[in-house]
Amino acid sequence: MGTVAVEDVNFLKNVCNKFKNKIAVGLDVREGFIALRGWKEQTKILASDFLMKIKDIGVSRIIYTDIERDGTLTKPNLSETLKFAKLVKNIIPVVVSGGVGSINDIIAVKKLEADLEGVIVGKALYDGRLTHQNLVNLLI
Repeated sequence: MGTVAVEDVNFLKNVCNKFKNKIAVGLDVREGFIALRGWKEQTKILASDFLMKIKDIGVSRIIYTDIERDGTLTKPNLSETLKFAKLVKNIIPVVVSGGVGSINDIIAVKKLEADLEGVIVGKALYDGRLTHQNLVNLLI
């Protein structure tokens, strides 16, 4: 869930109650603030404040996308994502998204597996900078 989770926390609570530990919330973040509707609407809601609001309602994971990095292949914003993840350590796992451009970016996230659940890779796969086999080899 994305925009609707931010706009209607009661709906998010109801969905989390109905589908226990199955609801992921995607937060698209620009300079610490949540953006909605495919990044078209910038809010004044700090992602960290929103996280504190929902941390105990049963969200299974947060997908934290730094939209300034998404699609840039310039490496994920690990420092901001880690700050965010530490707010809910041992409560809600956080997946980093945005900026992956090489296998070294995946290795950097893997080293932080105590703090981050995973990483989303998009454009680097589409343009061939990473391959499925690169990722399989990293896991072996």
